[in-house]
Amino acid sequence: MFWTRPSGMVVVGVAIAAVVVLALLEFLAAPPRPTPATAGPVPARPTLPRQRPPEPADQAEPAAPATTEGAPEPEHAPEQR
Repeated sequence: MFWTRPSGMVVVGVAIAAVVVLALLEFLAAPPRPTPATAGPVPARPTLPRQRPPEPADQAEPAAPATTEGAPEPEHAPEQR
């Protein structure tokens, strides 16, 4: 063994040193606690507009035809080569 007859002060000193080392390890290993200054506001849930059920096909507005016949030409059309 390393030391067969330590004095009482050595035993107390080693015990205090062990407690300090364990407390330091617990302090360093603990996750940081949020403080009011760093916590920030609680994020709000995004609000979405109310959804409506789809209209039946016979009540829906007809779509405009996508034709270009009879449409006026743009005034500044680029020249084609």
